[in-house]
Amino acid sequence: MQGEWSIRETGERKFRSWIGSYGSVPGARVALAEQAADGSWVELKAWPDSTA
Repeated sequence: MQGEWSIRETGERKFRSWIGSYGSVPGARVALAEQAADGSWVELKAWPDSTA
């Protein structure tokens, strides 16, 4: 699943919603990323937290 929003708050809301919708799927990973000025993607947060 992938989505794109121009308003960051919308992305934050969808991030939380998708954890609820897909969090029980084995191997699921939900990430919120932002596109940098150079076109690369910067991951802001992910679930499950990969640092754990």
